[in-house]
Amino acid sequence: MIQFINKYLSDWLKTFYVPIWESKCWGRVWHRFNDEQLNESLLEVNKDWQCSIHWHTDRYNCFICINAIIGVEDFGPAENEPTLISTTIIKEGESLTIFPKRWHRFYVIQSGRLVEIYWTTNKQACKVNDINRFDVGGKRINS
Repeated sequence: MIQFINKYLSDWLKTFYVPIWESKCWGRVWHRFNDEQLNESLLEVNKDWQCSIHWHTDRYNCFICINAIIGVEDFGPAENEPTLISTTIIKEGESLTIFPKRWHRFYVIQSGRLVEIYWTTNKQACKVNDINRFDVGGKRINS
């Protein structure tokens, strides 16, 4: 699977599009594919940085690590204040899906690339801006 993703990324970058990267505190993101049912982004992430604690109203969120290592923290259901429940480490070739209405965040253990895929199952449009933040991302203090 990882060889397919790497080849796909390489071929796509060379022949189809000039990427438009958006800067983030934890690295940068290229929203490569967006439609009503599915969004797909390529993330380049930097060690010792993290995104915000947040949740999505309608979107499922799947991280697929290409060569990065990240920790994904689950802070419980969105109707409650975020309280750390579990942390899952994902590395090259591994993936993790977060359900809608769950507080979560990722932090970067090893710099690299990952793919992030969003989709909905409730017939709502899949929007990149479907995000409800508790805080802001930044340098990870206790990594």
